[in-house]
Amino acid sequence: MKSNLPPPGANRPIKYLSEFYRVLSRPFWQYILAGTATFTYFGWIQLSVGQLAGNDGYYHLRMASLLLRNGFLPFSFPYMPMSILSETEFADHHYLFHAAIAPFLILGDELVMGKIAAATFAATVGVTFFFLLRQYEVRWPWLWLILLGAASQPFLYRMSMLRAQSLGAVLLVLAIWLTLRRARWGLFVLGFVFAWMYMAYPIVGAVVVLAVIAEWLANRRWLVGPVVFTAAGTLAGTLTHPYGFNYVIFVTRHLATKLVSDYPVRVGNEWYPFDTNDLLQHSWIALACFLAGLVAVDRSSERSRAMTYAMALVSIVMFVLLFKHRRFVEYWPLFSVLLAAFSFGTMSRVPRFRIRLPILVLVTVAGAYFALERGRETIGEMTSERGAAPIVEAGAWLMENTPPGERIFHADWDDFPMLFFGAPGNTFLSGLDPMFMYLKDSDRSESYGKVTQTGNRAVDVILEEFQSRFVFLTNDHGNLRNALDRDARASPIFLSGCCSVFELTQPESGESLP
Repeated sequence: MKSNLPPPGANRPIKYLSEFYRVLSRPFWQYILAGTATFTYFGWIQLSVGQLAGNDGYYHLRMASLLLRNGFLPFSFPYMPMSILSETEFADHHYLFHAAIAPFLILGDELVMGKIAAATFAATVGVTFFFLLRQYEVRWPWLWLILLGAASQPFLYRMSMLRAQSLGAVLLVLAIWLTLRRARWGLFVLGFVFAWMYMAYPIVGAVVVLAVIAEWLANRRWLVGPVVFTAAGTLAGTLTHPYGFNYVIFVTRHLATKLVSDYPVRVGNEWYPFDTNDLLQHSWIALACFLAGLVAVDRSSERSRAMTYAMALVSIVMFVLLFKHRRFVEYWPLFSVLLAAFSFGTMSRVPRFRIRLPILVLVTVAGAYFALERGRETIGEMTSERGAAPIVEAGAWLMENTPPGERIFHADWDDFPMLFFGAPGNTFLSGLDPMFMYLKDSDRSESYGKVTQTGNRAVDVILEEFQSRFVFLTNDHGNLRNALDRDARASPIFLSGCCSVFELTQPESGESLP
């Protein structure tokens, strides 16, 4: 008689697959998978382009290497004597961020390791995002993680930069979680760490206050402890910062200048508002999550109601700030997707399985498609930026062919990070933010702007007022370039496809000036 039983071992593949699925369903492995997926995604973006996103990453790389060389102790900074980052006033306003980069530099090439570090920090955002969803048992966490990647191309670009905003986003999300858990000492430590890591740390206090308001709205309960302990932690971190009182002065002066409506000098684009069309074109998924989340905010479960309100309040504030400073696009999409996740993923009543399964599949597939498209757009933006390599090369040439400590006149303040990366033995004029020179000496800052834009009396001004014998400029400074070409005291000594270095000489006594 023929047996209907399966042959021995026939069910073994199914058994193995079932066991594999059971293991992967454990929270620990879920977090590993989320981190791996996010790291792979941002690693793809990073390694598709030869240079870092933006300019400031080169400064952070060099600072991390100097911090590593000095055993993580404060060190002298003689590199920008004509700004509030002069040797006597300097404070490393990204101290812990540079400390976080430093271990990567031990492993290999600085530029490659900088990219790996940037991808790692961005992956930390993904893991923290996923962790919060798991903590509140939000439905479809993988869908929301995919939508985070698709939400906003400017957000992806900002997260791809080797800058502190990625770790800052992690701390802000954790601040809300710790506030609603009433983890007062956790908030003290978080405030302390934020103060050492990134000069924008006052924002964490505002986020904690919004989370406290959310708790009152949801449960009619005021939480005083989180505010007090966060404030105490940030104050302790500020007062014990490795650069001491210089850090207090620097943060106060810098943040005060960003609270005004009009800047006395043209600052970086991140401090100006977004064009509405750009926002709609590149961040429409984040906007859809934001609006949909607000509409459904009261449908979240009772357990997660305070967290949902917190995400609503924080995303609203970030959205308002986005219309003043576009740099808040590094936070707003994150909190908008979290708002949608908590509004819809914790609803007490959801549509029946047969109805929502096709919708979930469709949204997931569409989200994955747009996540890849946003990644390609970010790669395209990084590729289209002016090449950093020639400026780094010019810096390396200056390092080898000028005396140590020689002051280099550079025609753009945002050339400083690449020059500093290539020539850490030279000193420079202005960098990171043109306000740093303006706050030191407004007249000199005005003179710097005039000579770089017009070229009038260029050699005299550069030699006498800025005490520089070497001039670095990119090809877009035509007036200054023409002025140097016409002056016999200026000799081109380094030329590349995008930039030049001129050496200036004083006329011999009795020699007539041109």
